[in-house]
Amino acid sequence: MKLKNYFSCIFVFILFFMMSGSCHRVGKASKSFDDNTPGKVVLSLNPDSTPRDVIYYKVDPSGNITDEAIHEIHYFPNKKKYVEGDLKEGKREGTWYAYFENGKVNTEATYEEGKEIGSYKVYRENGKLLFSGQFDKGICTGTWLFYNPDGLVSKKIEATPTTIACGWCPKCRSLQHNH
Repeated sequence: MKLKNYFSCIFVFILFFMMSGSCHRVGKASKSFDDNTPGKVVLSLNPDSTPRDVIYYKVDPSGNITDEAIHEIHYFPNKKKYVEGDLKEGKREGTWYAYFENGKVNTEATYEEGKEIGSYKVYRENGKLLFSGQFDKGICTGTWLFYNPDGLVSKKIEATPTTIACGWCPKCRSLQHNH
């Protein structure tokens, strides 16, 4: 039994070394990351040994991986993406996507310095909108629209300082706590 565990540990070490040791990525994050993109480090595996959590690191001009994470992808056990987006200084940056297991987009959000900004959309598995709204530095603002299963607007909420619109930003959580 100990010999089997020993070989399992060696296999995981070799797999990690092979996947992280041959990385030669230079510059900013691109919009296309895959198995051949240099800088890829697999953090954890699914039970079938496919990647579950992957971080891409910036590579210096000499081809060495730096400690600056520039992109991350998380996968479902069925090998389809669960969450993906760019990083800057350890925080979410740019457009991030979350997916359903069928591969369709679940959530689309834009981040700046780790906080939601601009348009925020959440979809049903059939691709129709569930709700949409706006963020400003992580706080919901503007008009939030909620849609019925047919895609028609069923409710509008104006995100004022005293209304709960999104339900999870710091303002909404504070209002929920005070009620």
